[in-house]
Amino acid sequence: MLSLPCDVVDRIISFLPQSDVIALACSQKKFLEPCMRKLYRKIYVRRNPNLHDDGWFVESLRTEVSGLSSMFKREDQNDYLIYLKCAVLVESLAKYGHYVREFTIYDAVFTEDGDAECLGSVIDALKKCCPNIEKLNVFDERVKAFNTPSMKNCITDDLGEIAGLQPLESLTLKLHKYSEALNLPPLDKLASLKELIVVDEEFASLRLFKRLSDAGMAKLNLNRLVFDHTHGVNDYNTALRELTSEFIDNCIELSSLKELEMTVGCQEEGCACLRTFLDDIAPKLTSLEKVSFQEYTFQKDHYLTEEWDVDVGRFLLNIPSKIRYLSVRHNPPLDGKLLNALEGNYLRRRKLYENIVPHLKDLEVFICPTFLQSCACYEILPSDLLWNGCECAFCSKFLPLYDKYLQDHAYFDTDDGDFKDMISPRLFGLFGWELCHRMQNQYDLNALSTPPTVTYWDFHGFQHISCFNDVKECDFNKILFEPLAICVSHFMLDSVKFLVKNCPKLNTVVLTGIYFTVDSGEVRCVYDSEDTFVY
Repeated sequence: MLSLPCDVVDRIISFLPQSDVIALACSQKKFLEPCMRKLYRKIYVRRNPNLHDDGWFVESLRTEVSGLSSMFKREDQNDYLIYLKCAVLVESLAKYGHYVREFTIYDAVFTEDGDAECLGSVIDALKKCCPNIEKLNVFDERVKAFNTPSMKNCITDDLGEIAGLQPLESLTLKLHKYSEALNLPPLDKLASLKELIVVDEEFASLRLFKRLSDAGMAKLNLNRLVFDHTHGVNDYNTALRELTSEFIDNCIELSSLKELEMTVGCQEEGCACLRTFLDDIAPKLTSLEKVSFQEYTFQKDHYLTEEWDVDVGRFLLNIPSKIRYLSVRHNPPLDGKLLNALEGNYLRRRKLYENIVPHLKDLEVFICPTFLQSCACYEILPSDLLWNGCECAFCSKFLPLYDKYLQDHAYFDTDDGDFKDMISPRLFGLFGWELCHRMQNQYDLNALSTPPTVTYWDFHGFQHISCFNDVKECDFNKILFEPLAICVSHFMLDSVKFLVKNCPKLNTVVLTGIYFTVDSGEVRCVYDSEDTFVY
C-alpha cells in the first residue's frame, strides 16, 4: 500500500466513508494529507446524522457535521453537539481550508435562533481560510452566503447582484417579490451559466423567462434547469398565469438540457395549459437524461392528480432522449383525505403507470418521495398493508401492534370539528410524511448526492393524536418507528419488482425514504432490514 502512487491512493480513499477515512488518517502519517483532502473537499452541515449502511456508496461522497444519532436526544443536547463540532471545524479550517471545494448548510440546523449565530462564524472562516471554494449552498435563511473570485455558483434574490461577479456556472435565483422592474444584469453575464435554478415564492417562475425574453436575451446553453410554475394558485400576475412554452423556449436551448426539474401544476377546471406546455417542450429535449417532476396543487382531489399523472406520462412517452433518472413527487394530503379516493380510481391510476413504465427501458434510478402518502389516500391499500399484508415472521410480530395502536388512539378531524378513531390512512399518511424527511436535499435531482438523515416519530402530536382516556400507559414511542419502516418496505417490494422486471438497467429505487438497490435482478433494501433490527 505504501508504494502505491498518490493518485491511486486518492482514488482508493475516495470510496471510503467518513469514519474509515478518519481511521486511516490516524493510522499512518503518510495517509494524513490524502485523507484530509478527501474529508475537507465536500462538507455539509445539518441537524440529524445520516443513516448508515456499509454496503452502499452514498456515505463516501461528502463529509458530514451533524448532531446525535440517539432517538431520545433532547433538542438542547443536539444543538450543543453541533455547536461544538462547528467550533472545531472553524479551528481546523485555518489549516485545511484550502482543500474545501464545496460547502452546504441545510435548513433548521439549530432549534434556537441564538445558536445559529455559530453558523455565521463558519461562514466567516470559509471567507478567510478557503480560497479555493467553488460552491457554497446555504439553505438556512438566517445565514448570509458570500461570493469570492473562485466561486462558480451564486445564490441570490436579486438578479442585478451578479453584474459585478465573475462568469458563473450555476445561479440560484430566489424571487421573494417579483415586479416588472426586476433588476437585470448585462445579459452577457448569464451566457456562461450551465445550471439555472429559479425559485419563486408565488410559483410563477415563467414570468422571469418572459422578462428575459422581452429584454432580448440570447438562448442559454444549460445543462440543468430547475423552475416552478402553477396555474391557479392565486392572482399573482394577470399577464402570465397559464403555463406556456413560448418564453422558456426563447431563453433556453432546450436541446442542450441534460437535467430538468419542474414543480408544476394546473388546478383551473377546463384548462389544459400543463398538457400543452409539456407536449410543446418534450420533442425538443433531445439530450435529456435526468428529469424530476413535483406536483403543486392545493385541491386534494383524485381526478386532479390523475390528470396531472396523465400529462406527465404523455411527456415521458414523447421525449426522444433516453431517460436514465426519473423522480415523481406528488402532493397528497397529509392526513390521507383525498376526494374521490375510490378503489376503482386507484386501479385506473395504477394501470396508467403500469402502461408507462415498460417504455422506460434505459431507466437506472427511480425516485418517488411521496409513494406511501399517495397509497395511504386509498383506504384499501393501507388497510391491506396492515391486516392482509406480508406474513413473514417480522411483520407477523409487529403489524398487530400497529393495529392495537389504531384501537387506542383518536385524531381531531378539522372538517367535522370532532375527535374520531384513528384509521389506517391517517397512520400511514403521517408516517410517510415523516419518512420523507429522510430525504433532505432541496432538489430531487440531488436525492443520491447525500445519505438519508435519521428521522423518528413517536406516533403522537399530528392532528392532536392522543390516547383514549381508558389507556393508562401508551407503549408507542420512537422505538416502533423503525420496525414500521421495515414492514412498509415489504409492502413496497412488489412495486419495486415490477419496476425491475420492466426496466432492465434499473439499479436504484427510492420510495418515500426507503432505499432499494438492484443487482442482477436481486432487490435489497438498504437501510430497513429485519436482519439488522434489534428490539
